[in-house]
Amino acid sequence: MWFNHVIRFILKSPLHPMMSDNTMLLTWTGSKSGKTFSTPVNFQRQGTQLVTTSTRKRTWWRSLRSGSPVTLLLQGKNVPAHTRVLETDESVAPALQTFLENAPTMAKYFNITLDENNKPRPEDVAKEASKRVVVYFSLD
Repeated sequence: MWFNHVIRFILKSPLHPMMSDNTMLLTWTGSKSGKTFSTPVNFQRQGTQLVTTSTRKRTWWRSLRSGSPVTLLLQGKNVPAHTRVLETDESVAPALQTFLENAPTMAKYFNITLDENNKPRPEDVAKEASKRVVVYFSLD
């Protein structure tokens, strides 16, 4: 995506506070190619971990399946981390539910409606879970 270059530039610059509260630069080594890759991702803090989600058709998360070590450019600092990827509908649905309960304004971007208590509707979350993965980052 063309705008990733702009976001990457901002995250590496003194301007990073504009975005670094919820966006980080993820760097990893490809599991097959051995090449180094970087992509900006939105994240959410959940306790001592960071979490993001992606569509299954994107490919960046596949090299992270084995708990790979990664580097996160997080609020202007390089931080080592390890990953855990949730791929099955049964594991993605509750993680996605928690993600959206913590940020209900994001639900509209996932085609998920909120109930009268401003909680994501479980039936919508279950449907969306079949299209997504959830990635947790444990900081080293």
